[in-house]
Amino acid sequence: MNIDYKTAGVSVVVAVALMFAFGFGSDGLDGRDGSVGASPGPEHTETQYFLSNFSKVGNIVATTSDASTYKLTAREVDIDTSYVAWNASLNTTLTFPNATSAPFTRMRTGQSFDQWWYSATTTEATTITFAAPAGNGIDLQEPELDGTVILNGLEFAKITYLKTGDSAVSIVTDITQLGD
Repeated sequence: MNIDYKTAGVSVVVAVALMFAFGFGSDGLDGRDGSVGASPGPEHTETQYFLSNFSKVGNIVATTSDASTYKLTAREVDIDTSYVAWNASLNTTLTFPNATSAPFTRMRTGQSFDQWWYSATTTEATTITFAAPAGNGIDLQEPELDGTVILNGLEFAKITYLKTGDSAVSIVTDITQLGD
């Protein structure tokens, strides 16, 4: 067997050059897509179906208020906050932030998140009334026909925030009734 060392040498040099040119061993020919380092996780852009339980864990806000009106901020209304316990020492009106403020500015049209609110008052008679700021892109929806969203003492409300346009957010409320 006669080996042509010149052709073999050129072949090895070309192979090594191709490996460096296409990034073999980093992100190229080894089949991986993207960097290998730590990352916060993928962005899910498709509908996903969970065949078992799904747990949502987020921040918790617990606060006490003695004001009759309060404008909610990104501290209370936040994508990462899943539970808000509000102890109102007197009847309170909570006004949602504008549709063009945080956290809604970080959302795309069609995205939503929800929170559980609890009226942590010591009496059932103390109420929390939710209100939308006038003319600021918030559409407040409620299950009853009277047009007022009231959370009585010791009750829960599930609030869903849905971005419906660049400067429009629908807030859908589902208030529970005290069972015992």
